[in-house]
Amino acid sequence: MLMDVTTASENHNFFANGFLTGNCVRVQLIKNGKQLTALAPRDGAIKYIDEHDEVTVEGIGGAQGGPKGDLWGVKFRVTHVNGIALEMLRTGRKEKVKR
Repeated sequence: MLMDVTTASENHNFFANGFLTGNCVRVQLIKNGKQLTALAPRDGAIKYIDEHDEVTVEGIGGAQGGPKGDLWGVKFRVTHVNGIALEMLRTGRKEKVKR
């Protein structure tokens, strides 16, 4: 799914179903405009996601398509930012494209 990051914050903490989540972003689906919360996995990954970036998300892998672990309001995770894999950006193998 392609999405647009809609909310940026200094501490990147958002409420998902009343639960404060760290390292998460609020994104809006391009196809229907719905907003959801997605996790930016691993250490420092949130630094590579800016407001109005297009991100690709996938299911987080919980049971029956639901949340995983203690993040009960988060069902998705970010995999790509502007078409580049988030893991490549995080490890320094690729640089973020300026749009």
